[in-house]
Amino acid sequence: MQGPVAVGRLQTLQVYRFLQCVHQGDKLYIHKMVALGVENLLNMREPTDGISALHLAATNNYMEILGFLLSLGSQPNTQDHKGRTPAMLAAEQGHEPALTLLAENHADMNLLDAEGKASIRVSGIMASER
Repeated sequence: MQGPVAVGRLQTLQVYRFLQCVHQGDKLYIHKMVALGVENLLNMREPTDGISALHLAATNNYMEILGFLLSLGSQPNTQDHKGRTPAMLAAEQGHEPALTLLAENHADMNLLDAEGKASIRVSGIMASER
């Protein structure tokens, strides 16, 4: 699933500000931006790498923000420009709690990235490397 990519100055500025709020863990401002920002900001991807707020939260194991974004309706199967989902990124980083939370929220573990890898395979590789 591909969420919308920010287009134009307003969307681009808002998506980067939204990602900054996710990084800072600012739930109040995240909620405000979702309510008052550009349409579908919650699932919007930034134009350079195609990451969404959920990708950022999963990659950095921001569990509280990850759960908050999912509770607001963030789509767990959004893919970046390389076809990677938040679950794939969580698995690559060895963030098992994030991977579990995404799975509980209907993340498709069988989606393939641009290299043909799935979340389950990435997770298995990470587990065997520990």
